[in-house]
Amino acid sequence: MYLYKLKTVIKLHMVHLYSPNSKEEPELYEQGKTFVARHLLHRTVGVKLARVDDRNELVGRIYFTQGDIASEVLKSGLAKVSMPKDMNFDANYLKELKNAQIIG
Repeated sequence: MYLYKLKTVIKLHMVHLYSPNSKEEPELYEQGKTFVARHLLHRTVGVKLARVDDRNELVGRIYFTQGDIASEVLKSGLAKVSMPKDMNFDANYLKELKNAQIIG
């Protein structure tokens, strides 16, 4: 993701989502990558950083014109909800993601 104001590129993991990596399930990985690119590439989006994980990678939420991209990814069956590892999380948001996963 390119941060225009900072003129830098970051890698951002979506909070509460588990998606397979390219070695686990290469076809599903590519489908998910294509889905996100189709919705977000060359568009202005909103980002809400949640934390830095134990591997020093950024974790957060991405908003685009239709809402939260994580919900759309789950509705498409391209990821699964991951349970939070700590107690500092938004329970309503987690419930929203679980409902999206049920749809998917």
